[in-house]
Amino acid sequence: MNGVLLIDKEQGVSSFDVVRVVRKKLNVKKIGHAGTLDPLATGLLVVGVGEATKILTFLSAGYKRYEVCMRLGISTDTYDMEGKILHRAEFKPLTRSKIENVLSEFAGEIEQVPPPFSAVKYKGKKLYEYARRGERVFISPRKINIYDVLFRSMEGNRVCFSVKCSKGTYVRSLVNDIGKRLKTGAVVESLRRTESYPFVVEDAIKLDELDKELPHCLISIDRALSFLPSLLLKEGYEEKIKHGQKISPDFFAQDLKMERRLWRVVDKNNHIHALVSYNGEEFLYNRVFSCHCCKGNVF
Repeated sequence: MNGVLLIDKEQGVSSFDVVRVVRKKLNVKKIGHAGTLDPLATGLLVVGVGEATKILTFLSAGYKRYEVCMRLGISTDTYDMEGKILHRAEFKPLTRSKIENVLSEFAGEIEQVPPPFSAVKYKGKKLYEYARRGERVFISPRKINIYDVLFRSMEGNRVCFSVKCSKGTYVRSLVNDIGKRLKTGAVVESLRRTESYPFVVEDAIKLDELDKELPHCLISIDRALSFLPSLLLKEGYEEKIKHGQKISPDFFAQDLKMERRLWRVVDKNNHIHALVSYNGEEFLYNRVFSCHCCKGNVF
């Protein structure tokens, strides 16, 4: 059994819990996911089953979209409501325009420091291992992209917004930084991932629906990668790709105006045979698939 599952994760369940349940239900050892969701968070978790674990790197590279509600006037060590309270501030009502102005300051390419309770590694250990021992670690900020951040609603000290962001963005850190900019402190109260490009949560199933939704809920490797642009192979060239022969433009039945990006190599039936990248001079193999890739097989 090979393919991609879209799971609508419930609150209180870790991403590892989802993987464990799927592994047990499907009796498949190779299971993984594209992009961790905190136990507090709900929403879209992309799960790779069997040989589809080998394409999770490509599926996790796209943007993510979240619906976020934050609580102002409080700071915790985990940057969410489940952490130890570090500071409470007397909350004074803010105007919508003030909040929208601050949110807009975070749009674009920004630098962000991962939260102390995260799986980011420092000197071989995860940050949460240091945090649990009460040790402070100073880690360099990382560049991320906030493509848009939109105000949704406000009620008392509860503010909700949506954010579209790049891979590697920590919404908890974003909320913590927004709280600092507002001079009130802020923590994540609720968080829901609604999109992990190219997938949306509306197409996902609950974990307890897995038994009755199989097998039609399993997305083939071929279909899961269909968002990538394609290069059409000439007939008879499939074996050359299968055996990893050096690729030349003569392999393809189209005029090439190559971009430096990832490409699907497909046959006339739109079945994928490989993922290749172009570096400006030559093609490089990223993954080679069997001729049965439409069923999710890959090697």
